[in-house]
Amino acid sequence: MRPQPPSTHPSRRRALGPILSGLWLLSAIAPLPAAAQVAPDPSAIDEIFAEWDREGSPGCAVGVYNQGMLVLERSYGEANLDWGIPITSTTVFYAGSVSKQFAAATAALLHLNGELDLDDDVRRYIPELPNYDAPITIRHLVHHTSGVRDIYGLLSLSGRRVADSWTDTEYLELIAAQRELNFPPGEEYLYSNGAYYLLTTTIERVTGQRLDDAARELIFAPLGMDDTHFHQDRERIVPRRAMSYGGDADAGFRQTFLGNFDKSGAGGLHTTIEDLAAWDRNFETGEVGGADFLSLIQTPGVLNSGDTLSYGFGLQLGESGGRPTVGHGGSFMGFRSDFVRFPEEGISVAALCNLGGINPTPLTRRVAVAALGPGAEGPEEDASPEDADPPSPASLALRDYAGVYHSDEVDASLELRWSGGQLHLITPASLDSRAVDWLEGDRFRSAGWILEFQVDEDRPTALRLDAGRVKNLKYVRGG
Repeated sequence: MRPQPPSTHPSRRRALGPILSGLWLLSAIAPLPAAAQVAPDPSAIDEIFAEWDREGSPGCAVGVYNQGMLVLERSYGEANLDWGIPITSTTVFYAGSVSKQFAAATAALLHLNGELDLDDDVRRYIPELPNYDAPITIRHLVHHTSGVRDIYGLLSLSGRRVADSWTDTEYLELIAAQRELNFPPGEEYLYSNGAYYLLTTTIERVTGQRLDDAARELIFAPLGMDDTHFHQDRERIVPRRAMSYGGDADAGFRQTFLGNFDKSGAGGLHTTIEDLAAWDRNFETGEVGGADFLSLIQTPGVLNSGDTLSYGFGLQLGESGGRPTVGHGGSFMGFRSDFVRFPEEGISVAALCNLGGINPTPLTRRVAVAALGPGAEGPEEDASPEDADPPSPASLALRDYAGVYHSDEVDASLELRWSGGQLHLITPASLDSRAVDWLEGDRFRSAGWILEFQVDEDRPTALRLDAGRVKNLKYVRGG
């Protein structure tokens, strides 16, 4: 590796002059809020990203936006390590779950245009789905309140790899094979890439177009986002596309790019720091969709109980440093991204990165502090432990829970083995075993998964698996 002084990085040196000139022009056209009259000190941003500001390293493109104008762009590291191509503001990155706000916005525009109703039963458009006890609406899908199990969790539990090529039909068949949901629609919030895959399918069946074409017609083309698309053709050439990487400078970087992945809606968006300026500007102008659209996509979801969520239409509605925020992050392969707006101040920050070890969310918040100044401190959490009842005993000797359990919903089995005085779990996705520890009664934990056994006549006959975003999945014991 050959670290370079910050001042010599070519992409950063190129970008700074025009951006600062643009800031002067913006200030001359219209007065800005006092907190946003100047861009953050570039050296402060350089310090935040200094670790990746070198040749031979992946890195990030960073943008600061003031009322939709890109007022500061900085680029660090390389988009392609094979060729030593530096990252710039026009480098095209895979944006991960930042994609969700664009898929949800497409659905919102179709709703406002009268082409679909957000409160429609999704089976109106996808009749292949089971007729669950309560209907799943499109609104449930966009707010992650549908109960639909996560597609990537289902792929893993079925022994399949995301890295392999799967058709849209195979994805839909796997979701439709789920006879139960994580919970009844509208009862809870649980993030689900499966729900957003169904949202994509709904949009495509309503419009008769691929999601990329529908989003281009409704959003990307009107806003001039020429370098943005949903990547639904794995053979498509993408000029200036970044590769993604894992590892680190000490152990060495390795490529983690999946060229055959073409699923979109939950992910799939390719975009640039410059194109995100147009999207940010639309939050200020409503050029696409108008005031009704902006209000709709920033309205939080509501549970059946009446409780309001901090999520709506692919956007997390929260706060940072006491200031309201609207945005979303993304993570897939070695790509990491974050786009966050501070609507009261008219300032937004985006970071698009191509190294899995980078967590852009705290970095964009530090950039925001450089732009806005420190905000109010959040309340301290109460860390005092709660009283708990002692656990109830297991129904059986721990060794008696061993066996092979099969799920028809993912068409795969879990094996529990008793070895060396310990239960071990073997999954279809890995031949390596993982320890299974008893919690209480007939409930066990294995690396964050919860297994709850059904015991009949002193014999385990089935188990229910909670595996993060896949819950209540039933496995029946064989033999």
